[in-house]
Amino acid sequence: MGTTRIFLIAISLFLLKATGAFAQHSIGLRGGFNLSSVKNFPLDGVEGHLTEGVTFGNYNALSFEIGLSERFAFQPEITYLQKGGKIGLADNDDYSFTVKLDYLEMPLLAKWRLGSGAFKGYLIAGPSFGYALTGETSLRADGLRRKDNIDFDSSFGPDGRKDNRFDFGFIGGGGIQYKVGPGSIVLDARAALDLNDFTLLQNDKPDGYKATRWEGISVSLGYQYEFGGR
Repeated sequence: MGTTRIFLIAISLFLLKATGAFAQHSIGLRGGFNLSSVKNFPLDGVEGHLTEGVTFGNYNALSFEIGLSERFAFQPEITYLQKGGKIGLADNDDYSFTVKLDYLEMPLLAKWRLGSGAFKGYLIAGPSFGYALTGETSLRADGLRRKDNIDFDSSFGPDGRKDNRFDFGFIGGGGIQYKVGPGSIVLDARAALDLNDFTLLQNDKPDGYKATRWEGISVSLGYQYEFGGR
């Protein structure tokens, strides 16, 4: 083994040891709520100016923080959350259409730690991959009330569309944490933006087509057990 190779190995071991000395890891649980809306949801036979509103849903997360240095970490998560949206007609107060779905998601986040001492902050950003477990729509119009389940199957409908249960989006946000015992109490807030289309088309997209996408803001509170580092 040459001198250069020995030197490179020694440097690598030193950097790994130095990084590990400051790299703090954690496992955490959080619970809270998600406020979401849907853009361009396809509605057949509805005429007029559509309005978009938000729905309130559950949000729960299991996080795994892997420290890379004193300031930076990689944080994969497993989250269960409810997404949805409310659609109305500007000239008809009696019309309301609501859609809600339960998603299992896996965000893969880069984390930048801020501050020192017992009270700290952080910023997060990264992609998120989701899978819709169940879904439901609710319609109220002219005294009629109706609920239907969303069926995720492999066949396209008569209109050449079907719902896409796979989701891909981007998350950005931040939070604060306060040291208590072997870990920290965490308050987290984040915004999510879809990058794919909830509606799949059998044929080419028509002129003026707009993708169906979710937008949301979630707030959660929890505790993370911390280990490693100094």
